[in-house]
Amino acid sequence: SIDGGAIWTADVMHLDRVNIWRLNKEDGSLVCLCNFDDATKSFSDEGLTIYNFHNYLTLVREERALNADDALTDSRMRDFLDSYIIPSGIKSMMDAGIFIGDEMWGFICFDMVDSKRHWSVEDRTFASNLADMISIAWVTSEKKATTEALNKSEQLNSTLLNNAGDAILLISPEGIIEQVNKMACVLSGYQREELIGASMNGFIPERFRKDGFLGIEGFTSGTPVNKNRFINTSDGGERLMEVTATRLEDGKVLTILRDITERAEQQKALKESETRLDLALKGADLGTWDYYIKEDRIIHNRRWAEMLGYNFEITTVNEQFWEKFVHPADIEPANIAFDKHIRGETPRYEATIRMLSSSGEWRWILDKGKIV
Repeated sequence: SIDGGAIWTADVMHLDRVNIWRLNKEDGSLVCLCNFDDATKSFSDEGLTIYNFHNYLTLVREERALNADDALTDSRMRDFLDSYIIPSGIKSMMDAGIFIGDEMWGFICFDMVDSKRHWSVEDRTFASNLADMISIAWVTSEKKATTEALNKSEQLNSTLLNNAGDAILLISPEGIIEQVNKMACVLSGYQREELIGASMNGFIPERFRKDGFLGIEGFTSGTPVNKNRFINTSDGGERLMEVTATRLEDGKVLTILRDITERAEQQKALKESETRLDLALKGADLGTWDYYIKEDRIIHNRRWAEMLGYNFEITTVNEQFWEKFVHPADIEPANIAFDKHIRGETPRYEATIRMLSSSGEWRWILDKGKIV
């Protein structure tokens, strides 16, 4: 650690203080990372920031290590005279630049407070070598942190992918499956080993293969395509999937499959039910309307309009609609009957009203309803 290195250096070099500073690129300042005082065996001044040391920075780049036997009078140290040397009582100091490649990272500083010291060539060499060791240690630490962060990110992505409710596949430009998540195996019924390396076309029903690979070969990179496609399953059946595909910059296709088989079956059943209801209403010569009480919104079916000779495009109506098509003498009695049912005074709403037909004639209508 940096702190441990400072303690060891102070002991080996018989120094009063050892401190390590990092150059802040954003504002051009020096920030003290650690400052070990050998006399008190403690750390202080961490976070201390110094500005305006451009001359000093240039000298360190040229000489690598600067040694001032008399820190108060050495002109090379004047950038730190008022901000650090005098306030800290420094008598002698030696600084070595720490470089990451060709880039200045910071400095390691050796200080003498109790007495002046003559820095030898060996001292300068030691300082430079120590600066190199700090550089190597920092790069190694950064790489380790980056690797750990990357591993955590990959683990997180893997967890998210495998727990996703949709099937996710990475497909090569040639249509070969390269990666799949757990849900891709669940929906298809195939094992991961069976999917990886297989052609996507092999999972497309024969009748759709003329469309090519999901029918999306020509879409532009980065432009998602959304289509519904049937996919073969391991049990010989088919499932309808909502396919969202995005071509990546390297030509590969990120594909998300959402099983909509049940939804499609429900929609089909609903449509069939609506068709049967419509046929029954036509056979009984009935029309229907729904009143959504909280929303104060009325929707009628087309048969209701056809009974009066209309072919309305708009099936949602309002009070003005009723005032226009219901005979004025029948509006109030119908409203009274409706309000009674709303209040729970009658088991159902029932009223006989006259409504205006497309021919201009008034037709008698038996109107019934019940709250559900």
